[in-house]
Amino acid sequence: MHAQRISRLLRLLTGALLATVLLSACGQKGPLTLPQAEPEVAAPPPQKITEDTESQG
Repeated sequence: MHAQRISRLLRLLTGALLATVLLSACGQKGPLTLPQAEPEVAAPPPQKITEDTESQG
């Protein structure tokens, strides 16, 4: 009878410990979000040099 009581208590403590470990396994604090992609910086289009633009300058 005493052994059954210890066994039951041991199972209860083991289950509580297992539940605690599983629930705290992540470690991430705050909401889970995907990282934001950095916007691409577009280079200005190359200027075409024509005879008209050379004569204006």
